[in-house]
Amino acid sequence: MAQDYTSALGRSAVGLSCSPDGGMTWNRIRNPIPSECNVRALAVYPDNPHRILAGTDVGLYRSEDTGNTWEKIESPMDGIQIWSATVDAAGP
Repeated sequence: MAQDYTSALGRSAVGLSCSPDGGMTWNRIRNPIPSECNVRALAVYPDNPHRILAGTDVGLYRSEDTGNTWEKIESPMDGIQIWSATVDAAGP
């Protein structure tokens, strides 16, 4: 029986994988997050569980659709390893 929640898994040297069915099946995210990239941090917005941040070797990425698509967040942190990510619950 499929679950009605999404799981995301960041791994070193393998990139990011998401499961739309609670871990029954997994999809490896290959674009725009490099597949050989280290994903070191994941954070979910407390006011919108479909919105996820991923900290990687090359910067910060965001998904607005529960991990189906991703975009790189342009910031002064481009090219810098992101080891942790969090969202301010009082003002996400």
